[in-house]
Amino acid sequence: MWICGTAAGVLRTTVPVLAAFAFALDAETVRERAARMRRRLAHRSAVFAIRDAHPDRTIVGRFSPICIRFRLDGTWMNPFDPNDVRVDGLVTLPDGSRIQVPAFYYEPWEPVDGLTQLTGGVRYRRTGQPHWRLRFSAFRTGRHTVRLRARDRLGRTCFSQDIRFDVRTSQRRGFVRVSPKNPMYFEDSADGSLFLGVGTNVAWTRAEDPGKPAPCYEYYFDKARGCTNATRVWLCHWAWLEWMPVKDAPGSSWEGYGGLGVYNQMIAAALDRVFALADEAGLRVMLVTDDNDEHMRGRGGDRWTFNPYNRTNGGPCETPADVFSSAAARRAYRQRLRYILARWGAETALWALNAWNDYSRPTPAQLDWLRDMHRTVHDLCRGWRPIIYGANFRYAANDIMDYAQAGVDLRTDKPNVVQECYYADDPLWFTPVLRRQLWSGIARGLATVMVWPHPLVDRTGAWDIFRPATRFCAGLDMNREGCKPLLLTVLDADADMRGRQVWRVVEASPYGDVPEWGVKAPRSHFSLDVNRGNQWLNGFCRTLYGSSPARVKWRNPPLFELNLPVPGKLIVELSEIGAGDQILGITINGTLAKRVSLRGGRRYLRENERRVEASLPAGRCRVMLDNIAPRGDWIRLRRLLFAWSARRPADLVDGTGRIGPRRGLAWIENASAGPTARRFLGGQPVVLRNVTVQLTPVPAGRWRIAGVSTVHGRRIWSRNVTVRDGRLSIAVPLLDADLVLQFARTEDGDNGNP
Repeated sequence: MWICGTAAGVLRTTVPVLAAFAFALDAETVRERAARMRRRLAHRSAVFAIRDAHPDRTIVGRFSPICIRFRLDGTWMNPFDPNDVRVDGLVTLPDGSRIQVPAFYYEPWEPVDGLTQLTGGVRYRRTGQPHWRLRFSAFRTGRHTVRLRARDRLGRTCFSQDIRFDVRTSQRRGFVRVSPKNPMYFEDSADGSLFLGVGTNVAWTRAEDPGKPAPCYEYYFDKARGCTNATRVWLCHWAWLEWMPVKDAPGSSWEGYGGLGVYNQMIAAALDRVFALADEAGLRVMLVTDDNDEHMRGRGGDRWTFNPYNRTNGGPCETPADVFSSAAARRAYRQRLRYILARWGAETALWALNAWNDYSRPTPAQLDWLRDMHRTVHDLCRGWRPIIYGANFRYAANDIMDYAQAGVDLRTDKPNVVQECYYADDPLWFTPVLRRQLWSGIARGLATVMVWPHPLVDRTGAWDIFRPATRFCAGLDMNREGCKPLLLTVLDADADMRGRQVWRVVEASPYGDVPEWGVKAPRSHFSLDVNRGNQWLNGFCRTLYGSSPARVKWRNPPLFELNLPVPGKLIVELSEIGAGDQILGITINGTLAKRVSLRGGRRYLRENERRVEASLPAGRCRVMLDNIAPRGDWIRLRRLLFAWSARRPADLVDGTGRIGPRRGLAWIENASAGPTARRFLGGQPVVLRNVTVQLTPVPAGRWRIAGVSTVHGRRIWSRNVTVRDGRLSIAVPLLDADLVLQFARTEDGDNGNP
């Protein structure tokens, strides 16, 4: 995310503190230091042999990683390049079948301060001699036999002696896989139990983040323990596995970089520790392998200038686009994936790989690249673990990936994930908005709901907000049967609305790394679902560029489409304007509905100028915002709201849900209790009573219904109902905020507990 918050006490940006450092090394020095690292990795021996191979134990529990350490004599230039030297483990399983597991080169390092951090400039010390390792988590019990096989670029092959170990039953979780019975969900391979990811991104640890004794994974994962079950960690963006040594910082992780195809062993050691801590805390990790900042222009240490794929750094690519089309670049990327899976594929805490954070609409070359890498990881893992691979790309990319980036309509053939749900940047409202996002997403059928950013989670004390949702999901089994969406109809509701205007509001906010200055927004057309509440808009830019010669190339005025149940209004909050006079034009359904002159730039707008309103008709609305001043400069938006008035209590009830043959789940909300209307329109919540909702289609039979609190996750009430015509009607005595309805079909001998 680019913009992370605007409230007092909240960081405005997540740009790392290191970006402000002076990267004083010139390009020639950077390349020489990379070459020095590569020379250090080279090895020469007349003998080609595996020696001293031994496992760290001979009896291991099922799904517990076993590590076989060994030394390799031979000649190579780069031990990370499998075309130069390659080692694999040939594993014979108890039933006599065989699988192949990749091994990897390893250097032992540890952080000097003993803390696990993913950021640039962390100081490390080496704790032993380089060697090779094979890591594997057995999924069957019984005797396993491993023979190591090494091959070099001269075509020579050597083998180790057989290495044997026994695998016994254990209580450990298995790997995460896509459920074969209901592919909308993930599950544990050990026992088939549902894994529904709930948690926060802990992408990195930065000096400005909270933490004791410092920002570190020991601190954050201890906070997450028992509250969340999922997280998203970045192996990129100041903790790259592969980069250029762009900073002069002796003894730190900057010394571990050697350009393309060299994998920083200090960063790798940090990720070893991250996985160990995650496993101990009961967290599954979605590992982010790349960020779009790596393809942005500029002199920052995290930009294309210092990307090892850049031709100026010895890489094969002239432009960032070549990363996806160049055969040499793809070959290098496949090698990195091999190292990642060789080193961390044995971790049951490794849940999924996630490529290219903040990319969205893929090009044909990127789609072909994604097919290539998807095929690569599945080939690498075939037979020894399930792997879940995807990216932040959407649209046609969802057809390729193992999970889908969730849209308005959910896929039914694969899990739908939200990696960064909508959040309020105001600390006062962060927790209620997070609670809504978690529970509505679970009921809607999402397989994962995570939030950004972890410093705001910590500063607002929001860890406990996750706990009820995580515990509730642990008792679900939606992965065991197919399910379909529920249609929710509000039949009746009571409330005292006399003399009050109660607003429904949707806020539209930009999502992703779309700079607010100097670029054309990648998208201009956005569809809003007024029933989904506040929404991120991927590719939306808050800056309305005018038609002046200096700005016209960046113009891409946004168009919003929505369907209002009753007449409403658009509320635009402005922030500042560029040089000269500007004119905000609001066009509704093709007609210029509002023209607001903003004179005397360049300046921040006064309080009485900032708010602009325009009436919206009921039904389909197409709303365009533009800077229509002749030769205009620019207008910066601060906030965009779509509002309409509820005319009766039933209009304040929203909901979503899913139903299977024997299980169902729904979430209903009193929309007046939401924070947006209260923050921006001064509305006060209305207490709803005797709310009657009808859910369809529900299979005929007898059902046990339970009302579950989203605050503590416990059952408030329960009752039995009979469904005969596919419609289930339920009366909710009190709806002051929101409520989960959990229902289970009962039969003779079934106690009906959901």
